[in-house]
Amino acid sequence: MPAYLYQRKMSGGKSHFSQIKYIQLAGRGAIWSAWLNQGKPIDKGWHIPSSELILYALGGMGDVKDREVIIDAAPSLKTTVDLVQLLDIYVFTHGDKSGTALWSPLLIRVKQVYFEQNLSPAQKGILTENFEEMSSSGEDILAFLYLHGEERRWNWGRLGQMNGAWLLEKPREFFRQFF
Repeated sequence: MPAYLYQRKMSGGKSHFSQIKYIQLAGRGAIWSAWLNQGKPIDKGWHIPSSELILYALGGMGDVKDREVIIDAAPSLKTTVDLVQLLDIYVFTHGDKSGTALWSPLLIRVKQVYFEQNLSPAQKGILTENFEEMSSSGEDILAFLYLHGEERRWNWGRLGQMNGAWLLEKPREFFRQFF
């Protein structure tokens, strides 16, 4: 699922988003950079707020205000726009005795900001670049994903694909009883 930096502008009491640029999260991208910036934590949890990802996308310079990281949650569906705002990434990096990162499970917290189906591919392209936030957005959604470590260059698990289940509040409540 690709991630992008967006500019947020308020108009008539509503948020309008305009796409600025692509952000590489996996590989030697934003998550790896955050790991380096936090002292390469091994065998412990750490946190990446969206503001840190925005700073990464801006090259470490610039104002994070009125900018958001948005993930296209349905990039392969040609007639559906499903955009979620990335709020936080919580990471636990497993490593070996030498301090090499082996793999990292992630908890990603997002909220849906736009969803629409039955579009033409051209409409999808236009809406992905510029859209108005849905009035019903706001509920936190969680997804568990993982990244390989140093040996596989911090790429997404399962053949380099970002994959996981988006968990709304009710399924989270159900699964919470097991851990």
